[in-house]
Amino acid sequence: MRVDRFLSNLPCFNRQQVRLLLVERRVRIDGQTVDDPHAQVREFSRVEVDEQVLQAGRPARYFMLHKPPGCVSATRDPQHPTVLDLLDEPDKDDLHIAGRLDFNTTGLMLITNDGSWSRRLTQPQTKLPKVYYVETEQTITAEYAVTFARGLYFAFEDLTTQPAELTLLGPKSARLSIVEGRYHQVKRMFGHFDNKVLRLHRERMGPLTLDAHLEPGQYRALSPGKSISFEPATAGQKCRTIFQSVLAQQSPPCLNQTVGRNVTDESQHTSKKPFAGWNPQVPPCSSGKLPAYNNTRRPLFGSTWALSFRRMPTCHIARAILLRAYPLARSLMT
Repeated sequence: MRVDRFLSNLPCFNRQQVRLLLVERRVRIDGQTVDDPHAQVREFSRVEVDEQVLQAGRPARYFMLHKPPGCVSATRDPQHPTVLDLLDEPDKDDLHIAGRLDFNTTGLMLITNDGSWSRRLTQPQTKLPKVYYVETEQTITAEYAVTFARGLYFAFEDLTTQPAELTLLGPKSARLSIVEGRYHQVKRMFGHFDNKVLRLHRERMGPLTLDAHLEPGQYRALSPGKSISFEPATAGQKCRTIFQSVLAQQSPPCLNQTVGRNVTDESQHTSKKPFAGWNPQVPPCSSGKLPAYNNTRRPLFGSTWALSFRRMPTCHIARAILLRAYPLARSLMT
């Protein structure tokens, strides 16, 4: 949740007070002073205003488990032991599994109470590799690697798998790296060649490799920080970066002014053009002029995004978005 929304939801602050708190740099998140209303507040974040603690935050917990065979990847099961039964930790009901494994599949399993971290770890958009050691019933040939790299069509889901990397280790053993986690995906990929998987062991997920000192059924805690961090650029982040770069290059002058600049030439606001010095070759709105911005001209992105658009008529907002969406679409298609 954004920090401005988090503060506005509290009964002690209204939106105007929240903006002033951020501008005056009186808000701290996890000890860091913030003035950006888009700064994220998580359930683990400690939020303070003038030394007053608004949210203490709860500790994030991360565990690495060496999953043994015959164990269910679930939080509870009435018939079989679960992976959470192997953990001797308090408040196990708050924990969940980041990336499940089949009943007889062994290897690396990550357990946490951090939902956003587990989603980034498992969703295909992050392109994080999941590496498996595979032993099969029949011989693995070079044709497997070519087919896996091209992708396999799964009729049940009506999709083609993303390219996978196969490294041959022996006549009937290999190491497979995939970026998805479809239902029984590895077994179905080898089943395309009518080759049964006899043993499946997960060695790595993204930057996290199974600790060689952990025996099956053992686990250890992971310290928050670099050991669990990964920052892949998601598709949404890439689009937002491109969108911001396009706006930075093509924003009209009146939207790129710094905060607090006085406007002395009123002719800039009474011009028939929508923005002085900028001709988008689009007819002006029905009013034929821009409203007086006074001293509220703010940068389009950053800590005053909402303030910039609140003082613009709807027709100007729509035109500005459409004019910038066209080069964005061209850049994405190319």
